[in-house]
Amino acid sequence: MQATGLRPVPILDVKPPRRMTPKWLRRLLFAVLVNVLFLSAFFCYAFYVQLERAKMASQVSVLSAEIDHYFGEVERDNKQPDLNTILARVDGRGLFARDSSGQLFDSYGRPLLIQQTGTGGALRVTVTSTGRDGKLGTGDDFSREITFERQPKNNE
Repeated sequence: MQATGLRPVPILDVKPPRRMTPKWLRRLLFAVLVNVLFLSAFFCYAFYVQLERAKMASQVSVLSAEIDHYFGEVERDNKQPDLNTILARVDGRGLFARDSSGQLFDSYGRPLLIQQTGTGGALRVTVTSTGRDGKLGTGDDFSREITFERQPKNNE
């Protein structure tokens, strides 16, 4: 059976009303997002600072260990210790930058301060990095001291 004259009735194309997020909720979500981004940037920076400080400490420690190793060779070979000799030999295991004059630099690009006191039988070498601020005597400095004392030989 065929119906004549009947046409399908078009269904109105009505979309359901869009649910609007309340303004206060959008602002709250935005504030949370901004705070999360701020805190993550802060913690990334804090981690970076700690990483740079650890690198600086390892640089000073490696240089101190190489100086101490040199002092062991001096003792074994019964030579006179010479700081310039050891600084020329330091390879730093890739931790140091060095300019054309041989000056060693820390991870912040500042010269490492290497001071020698005493002569002959007792020699003290202090290796210091001035840290992030580049000023000596502040809390971010890192220093290591190596003492070499020549042991008297027993001629028995």
